[in-house]
Amino acid sequence: MFVIYRVGLMDEVLGDMLRLWRQLAIENGFQGLHVVDTLGNFYQMDKNTRKTENLAEISSSMHFWPMITLSFHDQKKECASVDDVRISSNMTQYWGAFVSFDNRVRRPDGRYTKIKLDPKTFQKCVHNSFQALATRRNRKIDTNYYFVNAWNEWNEQAVLEPSDKHRFDFLKAVKQLLLNVPASDPFVKSAQTS
Repeated sequence: MFVIYRVGLMDEVLGDMLRLWRQLAIENGFQGLHVVDTLGNFYQMDKNTRKTENLAEISSSMHFWPMITLSFHDQKKECASVDDVRISSNMTQYWGAFVSFDNRVRRPDGRYTKIKLDPKTFQKCVHNSFQALATRRNRKIDTNYYFVNAWNEWNEQAVLEPSDKHRFDFLKAVKQLLLNVPASDPFVKSAQTS
């Protein structure tokens, strides 16, 4: 799997590149290549995004819900996806969450977004996201991809890896979340199949 950020900036070259990568993957024993586009604020701003997705045959996307809408109204609830993004596409959408976000480094003009989350808030947000995902009929949460931004994006303070400040608390939160995913048990037959 490859996740690509801002495909709209890659224009026609992305299609040729991915066709070659898919061919090489198959020639080397893989079934193919699963390419995922990132749905972020730039999805609407980059004029060639939809055209490039079609040319490159990208059929999946991932997002962290508030990032696409520029909402960030309630930082205690909005660090994770809770719904599909309304886009004019039938792409498979994968949900995700972010640990924190601070783009002051790239915004010297003073127009920046700074969101600092603690591990408990992050855990609550992702728990709510998992619960929402589990209610979707077309999704199987135990086999669906879920993205967390990021392991060590120190530039924007999206840091899941252990730190002096939070120690291992973000990782402990992820462990608890994964131990309590509201997923179906694949070994239990449902009433429909018995």
